[in-house]
Amino acid sequence: MAEEKTYPMTAEGLAKLQAELDDLITNKRPAITSRIQEARSFGDLSENSEYQSAKDEQAFVEGRVKQLQQMIQFRPGYRCIQCFKERRHAWKENFF
Repeated sequence: MAEEKTYPMTAEGLAKLQAELDDLITNKRPAITSRIQEARSFGDLSENSEYQSAKDEQAFVEGRVKQLQQMIQFRPGYRCIQCFKERRHAWKENFF
């Protein structure tokens, strides 16, 4: 099994990612679903550019949702990042 990446981030960065994820799930997904349903009503899907465009956008949004979920899931705790910064600062004060 491949190693899982970690995504260090600040609390502000985490909030931005969560806001983007919430927007994609609550606003973009339903909008794309309605676009797909509307495009299906136009008829032949093989020559339907509206349908293909909506499906492409759906694939992009779903990929971004998975990416954001992974980044949020595999982040180290913000507290750990703060501890590291405090230790590094203390080390610099003592040795330089």
